Amino acid sequence: MTSREITNDRMIFKVLVVGKDLPLQTGFLSRVSGDCFSHQLYNTLGVSLGVSRFDYTENLVVILQLWSLPSTERIRGITRSYVKGHRAIIVVVKPEELESIPLLLQNLSLTSETLFMVVVVGSIIETEDEISKLGSYFESQPVVYAIQKVEDAVRRVANHLANCKEKNQVLPLIGSIPEKECRPFESQPPACFTLPNSDRDVLMGFNKPEYRKSLLEVAEEKLNEGRLSKAGYSMLKKKLHNLKHHGI
Repeated sequence: MTSREITNDRMIFKVLVVGKDLPLQTGFLSRVSGDCFSHQLYNTLGVSLGVSRFDYTENLVVILQLWSLPSTERIRGITRSYVKGHRAIIVVVKPEELESIPLLLQNLSLTSETLFMVVVVGSIIETEDEISKLGSYFESQPVVYAIQKVEDAVRRVANHLANCKEKNQVLPLIGSIPEKECRPFESQPPACFTLPNSDRDVLMGFNKPEYRKSLLEVAEEKLNEGRLSKAGYSMLKKKLHNLKHHGI
């Protein structure tokens, strides 16, 4: 699918959602997508997908494919493949993170020349104070809008994409939204997957291939927290390697 498709009266655009706080930007995506939200790759790659639909007059429908991408260096090469074909960028940050926007976009090989919206989760006063620190990154001092709901922020992006020929619109769009309207996403492990808290737990329940990668990641986290021994972690890695080697 291309970045923009027009089928009869339907327009489809690919929009990226990025930020410094992955749970926060994923929480934003989950809120605006509702039932059309998928986080199957969240625990492994940090990638989530959502869809928002907006109905306009004269039977025009604008559909946004929203891709939440992590900016961590560990998987930067993978996430860059998801960037292709986007038509807009939504940056979700806290007021104190506004200064990091140029580096954030640079790390993902993105530029502010694309339709660009910043959603700041926090007070509008803090946002206006912090936005001045971006200096000459924007051609002119951007206006900060007060936004009450996350859906309103995404609708602004849809409006701009649907009326992309209009030249009198002020860019970038910067909106401040209350924290209560954009809570961080809390990922839940599969119902049949128990987080390991001991060596015995680690060696139990890894006989389902679809959970092995998640199991290893959680085990590494427990190792770093001191709740799992190095011996237990090494045994798990060896066991999973043997299963893979034998094609199980």
